Parts: sequence; C-alpha cells; structure tokens
Amino acid sequence: MGKKVIIDPEFEALIPPLTADEYAALEENLQRHGCQQRLVLWKGILVDGHNRYKICKEHDIPFDTKDLERVDSRESAMAWMVDNQLARRNINNFQRAELALKKKDALAALAKEKQQEGTNQYSSLSTNLSEGSTLDTRRELAKAAGVSEGTLAKVEKIKETAVEEVLKKARSGEVKIDVAAQVATLPQDEQVALAAAGNDAMKAAAKDVRKSKQNKKVAEDASPESQEGTAGPKPKADSPPKDDDELARLRAENAELRDRVKELTKATKDTQLKYQLADARAVNQRLNERCVELTDHIAALEKANEALLQRLGMQSQKDHAEQQRTGAIEEHVDLDASDAQCAEKGDR
Repeated sequence: MGKKVIIDPEFEALIPPLTADEYAALEENLQRHGCQQRLVLWKGILVDGHNRYKICKEHDIPFDTKDLERVDSRESAMAWMVDNQLARRNINNFQRAELALKKKDALAALAKEKQQEGTNQYSSLSTNLSEGSTLDTRRELAKAAGVSEGTLAKVEKIKETAVEEVLKKARSGEVKIDVAAQVATLPQDEQVALAAAGNDAMKAAAKDVRKSKQNKKVAEDASPESQEGTAGPKPKADSPPKDDDELARLRAENAELRDRVKELTKATKDTQLKYQLADARAVNQRLNERCVELTDHIAALEKANEALLQRLGMQSQKDHAEQQRTGAIEEHVDLDASDAQCAEKGDR
C-alpha cells in the first residue's frame, strides 16, 4: 500500500478541482484497472495524486507511493506541484494563470528564505522576485503557464476583487476572462446579482463597463484641465482622441484570441487523432472478422479434404478388391480353358 500519506490543506489547495465528469471517469478507470501511477510524496506530504488517493481510500484500491527527490523546501515543493499540474492537466487559461500566480506566491516566500542561487531549479526566478523584477517575473510566469502577460494580469485582478460567484464562473470557463475582469470592477453586490442573472447579463455589463471607461477617458482628454500647459498647436477637430486604455484592451483581446487559436488548434489535432484512431480500430475490427472467416473457411476445407481422403481410401480399397476378384475370375477361366484343352487331347 505504500507509505503513510499526509494531506496538507495548503498543498491540496494548489490542485485545480476536477469537473464531475472528469472525477467520475477517473473513478471508473481506477475501479476497473487499479491505481497504475504511484502517488508522489514530499516528506510524507502528498504532492501529486490527491484525487486518486481519495478514490483509492473510498473503494479500498491498493496504491503505491514514491518520494519527490532534490526538493529541499516547502515552497520548492509547491512550485514543483504547479509545474507538474501545468504539464499534465488539460486546463483552461484562467486555471493556468491561477496556477502561475500560486507559483509566484510560493517563489516569493522562497525568496524571503534567502535561498542561495543554484540550490534548486527555482532559484533564478525567486531571485527576480526578491529584487522586484515584476515585469520579467510576470513574463516568465506567463510563458511557463502558456498564457499572455495580459491574461495573467487580468486573472490576478479578478482574484483580488471578484466575488466568489464571478470567480467560479471564470475558473470554470463559463465566462471569458475579459468579461470577468470588467465585472470584477463593479461593487460586490452588483457582481453577485449579475452572476445570478446569468452569463449574458455579465457580458452585457462588461460591455457597459468597458464603454463607460472609454467615455471617461475621452472626457478627461477633452477637459480644459488636461489641455492646460499643452505646448504646440491644438489637434484637429476631426482627429480621434488618444485612448491608451482602448489600445491596451485591444492588445489584450488580441492576445486572448491567439491563446484561443492555440487551444482550438490543439483541440483540432486531438480530434483528428481520435478519428484516425477510430478508423484504425474499425479497420482492425474488420481484419479480425476477416481472419475469423478465413479460419472457419480453412477448417471447412480441411474437413472436406479429410472426407475426400477417406472416400479416396475407401474407393482404393474397393478397386483393389475388385481387381483381386477380377484376377481370380480370370485365373478360374484360364484353368477351365486348360482343362477343356486337356480333355480334348485325351479324346483324340
């Protein structure tokens, strides 16, 4: 059964929850095939296999464990857990960004411990955190998570200001990250009401929030205070106002679209592989059926051949007996002819 397993709530909180369908599929697989993968422990604490452990304990399914090596601190173990989840789980962009932020917290704590550079694989990134290299850190974390820096920033803001109902919808993928980010800027009671009203209501509210920000920016740029002390000629009346927020939003949406294209491309490849596998299985099934047919046909031919050989053997015996009988008759006829000749000579 392996070593004693310790469940640490802080470690367990790092694991993105499975959907009901995913959990049911895992449960069925473990009951049917057993626990094939070993659970991973760090100093007795479970760091990989929380869902498998829960199901195995519930159904008395045997399991084995192995130790996580070359990890010397609690924070490094947590960072390893995040990397492991990012590498193995098919999760959405919000969950990926959320995992990256959890890794950021673990590495920040690791930096406070003043780990010497080179002591583990996370030293370089934790050093950046300790030195305040926020931009570089965000870039590295976003790259590791496979999301854009804009997405990472939005998810961080959502986690800071969104109510639990909005957070759950964003985490599950029910609403887009940009929608949740806009709704999260509203008062909490409005957020709760919008989440209860449904996804369409949240989308409409996010659109209104975005438009309100744009109008506010335009008004600020057009106000006399904003133009005081401005050198140079006034801008032409028909020239559009400069809108940094709108540019940032468009860039963020562009990054989101690129992420979505990547997801769809991967999904398409996975679907093609599934269809190819299904076709291969169908061909294999037809070949198996054909092999069974040929085997039955060969067996029937062998049986017919055996019967034919038996008939040929019986016919051969019959022919041999006929030949013997014919030979005997011919011999008897020859004897009768000889006797007749002898009698004729005696008469003479």
